[in-house]
Amino acid sequence: MPLVFPRAPAAVAHVFRDGLAELIEAGWVPTGLPIGRPLEVWVLDVRHLLNEKANVRRDAKLVQWQCLVGNLRSRRTRPRRRGRVFAVDVACPRGSKAPCITGLERGSHVGDVFEEVKDLQKRPWLKSGRYTLRRLRIPVLASVFWLRSSGNAKDYVVPYHSATRKLTRMRIYRMEKFLAILKPLAEKSLKGIAPSR
Repeated sequence: MPLVFPRAPAAVAHVFRDGLAELIEAGWVPTGLPIGRPLEVWVLDVRHLLNEKANVRRDAKLVQWQCLVGNLRSRRTRPRRRGRVFAVDVACPRGSKAPCITGLERGSHVGDVFEEVKDLQKRPWLKSGRYTLRRLRIPVLASVFWLRSSGNAKDYVVPYHSATRKLTRMRIYRMEKFLAILKPLAEKSLKGIAPSR
């Protein structure tokens, strides 16, 4: 089965549309660029990694949606041409506060993340299960794609940025193994020691 992309709530989609129109009017984003699928961005506090019963599903918090605007670079051209790619961040405050635009990113690193999402969709092993795609950030330590399985099946992660060489970029890890690799780094980080690579 293909990856499942969560649907942004109506309030988030509304804020994104209105905010994008303002960004275009202000000249920050060019007109006429295609709009991609939004991605959920979740954050897990480093301290949760020290808990023997760490549970990402329970402890991670949805903090924003990131919406891509623009054309991805083509990997088929030589040299690779860079497209114009922007990511608009829409925060999801807790409680009764309304969503709001909190950031605009641009540059090759934005396109890279969304290219990697396209690559993930092509992986044959994903056809054997149903996974919802999320992005998960653990401050200082790692940013990963979180493949949340339906039901009680195993979750997986695919790192795209990490503070350690013990995690290979774009390699698939079971969630339990990923957390075990990061736990010693979390302990060092919380003691004020820079994680060793």
